[in-house]
Parts: sequence; C-alpha cells; structure tokens
Amino acid sequence: ETLTFIREHKEEPFLAVLAHYAVHSPIEAKRHLTKRYEAKLADTTLPKPLYEPESAGENLLVQNNATYAAMIESVDHGVGRLLNLLERLDLADNTIVVLASDHGGLSARGNKRGVATSNRPFRAGKGHLYEGGLRIPLLVRWPGKISPGQTVDTPVLSTDLFPTFLELAGLPLQPADHRDGVSLAKLLLNEVQPSPRTFFWHNPAPRPSSTGDLFSSAVRTQDLKLLEFPNDGRIELYDLATDPGEATNLADQRPQDRDRLLRQLHEWKTAVGAADAPRVRKKEQR
Repeated sequence: ETLTFIREHKEEPFLAVLAHYAVHSPIEAKRHLTKRYEAKLADTTLPKPLYEPESAGENLLVQNNATYAAMIESVDHGVGRLLNLLERLDLADNTIVVLASDHGGLSARGNKRGVATSNRPFRAGKGHLYEGGLRIPLLVRWPGKISPGQTVDTPVLSTDLFPTFLELAGLPLQPADHRDGVSLAKLLLNEVQPSPRTFFWHNPAPRPSSTGDLFSSAVRTQDLKLLEFPNDGRIELYDLATDPGEATNLADQRPQDRDRLLRQLHEWKTAVGAADAPRVRKKEQR
C-alpha cells in the first residue's frame, strides 16, 4: 500500500509512514525464511542459562529466536523495495527516508512466555527505562545532502523527528506541537552540534507480570543517567560512557551527582504532573 501511495503522489510532496507488522507480536514469519535461521541456530552454541534476573522478571542474554530473525529479513526486503521504487521514480535525491522504532526490543519477561530478541550489551528491553528499552535504531537517508556511512553519537529523542522533518522540508517549526523535541537538521547536515540536553523518562504503567518492568523514572545529562524506583526507594546511577550496560551502580560512590540528578528529576516530574503512583493496567490486575 505504501508503494502504491508513493506512485500516486510522486508529482507532489508527500509523507508516507510505513509501520511494519513484521517486527511486532505475534512472532510469525515466512516459513522458508524461518527455516534458514533455524539451521543457523542449530549450529550455534548458546550460553547457559539463557536468562538472567531483571527487575520483576528475567532478561534474555542472546539472540536465539529464528522466527524473529526471519521477520527482520522481511523488513529488510520491504525497505529495499521502497528504496528501489524511489530510484525508479527518480525521487531518491528528493526524499528523506528515516528508519526508526518506538522502543527497544522485547527481551525481558515477567512470566515464562517467549521473547523476541536480546538487546545485549544493553540492559533489559521494552517497557524498561534501562538502555535496552530506550535505545532504538535511527537511520536517516537523503542522497546528496546527508553524508552516507556516518555515525552520530549525539543522544536524541524520537520526539525530535517532527521538528527535524519540518526544518528539512523548509517549513516553519511549530513549537507548541513539539515541546519535547528539537530539530536535528543541522546535526544531520554536519552544520552544527546541538547544545547538551537533559532527557527525562517516566514509566507510570509498568507491566511486572508481562515485560517485567517496574514503576520508575529516569534522567540523563550527558553520560550520567539516574533511575528512581519509588516503590522501594531504590536509586541507581550509571556512567554510560564507561558502563553502557548499566552494570555498576554508582549512587553511593558519587552522592553529589546522585542528589543533583534526583533533584532535577523531581523538579521535572512536578512540572509535568507525572504520576506519583503506578497506574495498574487491567491485564495486570488478573
């Protein structure tokens, strides 16, 4: 449908949003692709145990889901069809293509259901405020404008995409509609590095018996990241520059940084009216 939409609107500006079902539950894939990865898995030595304890559940340590791997290949194929169409229609140089996701892979569980993938070396996954739940792929392609093959390590948010699209398209920004986002246009075009930012997250509706996450909030400023778990009063502080896997809690070793970030987090939560108690999902009530 997306390819048809592009063909129909090739003579005018368009925005096409392609949300693949292929990387979401239910975990189902084309059988001939799954067989290929099942054969690869059969020749792979897996660690024991496969899971480690995490929050209210456990987290998968290795990618061992052949069906999910087949689903990823289907997405690759679909993206390839899209890029090939843009080339055939002579639209590639005038079309910005962005590949992104809404959260990290489903790697953690609060029950014994199967999970999709592992986000190692990052910790945990979907639903969690650890890096495995927050980090997503972000690829941007604009031939002739954005240099190919470059890697940008500047932290950004998905809410930055809207103002970025506006600026790259030569349209005025709409600050009231993207309060939490900033344009990345100049960063992508290698014109300027953005000023350091402080990032905040809040998880008011945890799913401990599903994805194993807990009621929590987090703040990051440059390489320091703090997580707060109000239910048990736990505070965790990590230096992501040296510990991207969030394995060593520095809260007791760096009390000044801990207290400063915790104060910033509480001020932000008050300013935005963040829930101070977890909201119980209906399915979690069972």
